[in-house]
Amino acid sequence: MWWKGDHLHGREVVVRTPLPPHEDESGEGAGEVCRSGAWIGQDMKGWTSMENVEIDWVVDKASELLADKIEEGPLTEEDINLAFEMFAKPRLRKMSDSFSGEEEYTEAENEVRVRLHEVANKLNEENWSE
Repeated sequence: MWWKGDHLHGREVVVRTPLPPHEDESGEGAGEVCRSGAWIGQDMKGWTSMENVEIDWVVDKASELLADKIEEGPLTEEDINLAFEMFAKPRLRKMSDSFSGEEEYTEAENEVRVRLHEVANKLNEENWSE
């Protein structure tokens, strides 16, 4: 599994993904494809140099709702969407000036959604698996 901050063929990988590195025509790694199908690569100049602490903070804040809701039962897609809409989306909008454009903002949204799914899966496994 590739993790945010790892280096792949000399390029920083900013999204964790279980998928293998994508190769360009030369056979060298050109970036990563996250589970949502979003492309993460060297062409996203502002994103790869941006401090990921802000994205981590957004995920942490949105995850607080999931941590509260896990007591009621296994988390659903609806719970993940609620956490994103209530907590993550407004915070991402406040950070929008730090993105180089709409494409980079969309990539940040995708990163947060992927990570919220990971949090929900982990919480479900810890609290509801038998």
